Amino acid sequence: MHKKEPVWEKLLQEFVHPPALVLLIVGFAALLQLDIVLALIIWSIIVVNTGFSFWREHRAEQAIEKLREILPSFAHVIREGIESFIPSSDVVPR
Repeated sequence: MHKKEPVWEKLLQEFVHPPALVLLIVGFAALLQLDIVLALIIWSIIVVNTGFSFWREHRAEQAIEKLREILPSFAHVIREGIESFIPSSDVVPR
């Protein structure tokens, strides 16, 4: 089974994408120029984009998880010289 990543780590990953980092820097530059409104607009764009990206990824993970539940998982094995397909849960190491 796959280990699930904590939500805060997923959100942090969305904030450290290169385009988001560029916008963060541009927001700070606007703040240094005392253009608070522009800085807030830029940062709000980052927050909204992060929210949409996070939601889209969350929905995709849910869809993948549902597909894993529906689709059987089989392994191609050779036992006693005979090739066969068995459920992955029946595979054990030698």
